[in-house]
Amino acid sequence: MTNREIQQQRDREIIKFIEQFKVASTDTIAELFFPSLRMAQRRLSRLVDYGVLKREREHFTFQYVYYIEKTKQMQHRLILTEFYRQIKRLGIEVVKFENEFTFFEGIRPDGFIAYSIGEKNYIAFIETELSNKPNITKYEELYKSEEWKKVLPIFPAIIWVTDNNIPKTELSIFHIKRDFSNIGILCKY
Repeated sequence: MTNREIQQQRDREIIKFIEQFKVASTDTIAELFFPSLRMAQRRLSRLVDYGVLKREREHFTFQYVYYIEKTKQMQHRLILTEFYRQIKRLGIEVVKFENEFTFFEGIRPDGFIAYSIGEKNYIAFIETELSNKPNITKYEELYKSEEWKKVLPIFPAIIWVTDNNIPKTELSIFHIKRDFSNIGILCKY
């Protein structure tokens, strides 16, 4: 494969990634697709120049974030993209990753993930909270209704990315801090 073919293939993968996640930071794209940050910056700049991607500066880190169509929930989406980056960094094999979708009536998680750690397989809903108190009630009601048994072998864990407190519940919840400093807990169950 020539350098040009590698570059074209990587460009397609980056575009597909941004189509799926809606937005991604320079650091995330660099870590997932390039051997160095500088290479990523140069190539992403070209993709913007070609009109393939759009970008703007993120307010907190001042790095560029890239998108195809601007989303209303930019910060929300960036947290989800960073979550994906962090689990890949841990070496977790992502079997399936779905963004915001309606799973059951009234249940619209920010994401759904099927992943493997060693020989064990897991599924989980992903929720990201910026300011609101986590709403666990909808998941407790879904669990009690047993509707989930029609499509899933087990009830998914819930990975909640928030700095807010999470109310006590019988459901399996992983409380991940927004700085991802405790993301390693996903490898311990």
